[in-house]
Amino acid sequence: GGEGTCQLCSEGTFKDTLGCSSCSPPCNATLWEFEQLECTPTQNRLCSSCSVVACAPAEELLGCGGESSGVCTPCRDGTYPVLSSAWNRTECTACAKQCPPGEFL
Repeated sequence: GGEGTCQLCSEGTFKDTLGCSSCSPPCNATLWEFEQLECTPTQNRLCSSCSVVACAPAEELLGCGGESSGVCTPCRDGTYPVLSSAWNRTECTACAKQCPPGEFL
């Protein structure tokens, strides 16, 4: 057999079983995905759903999508946590009425 020279896959491609293949497209922030592993010459890009990021019960995940896995942020005063069925995640929702100091609903 012939002897060749090993070469790295070019940028935007990775080594699979038959040579170099194009990387998967960038993670889609609109679909609430983030990049868990970047594409390198030895591995393909891996996108994960932001719903896999676990936050505490009174926190919401902000800034998740694209290349960022986001940050868990406590609900601010005047908001409360609600589980969103669309993405199976907690969102901080504004309270309907604010009571004066010392009073509650």
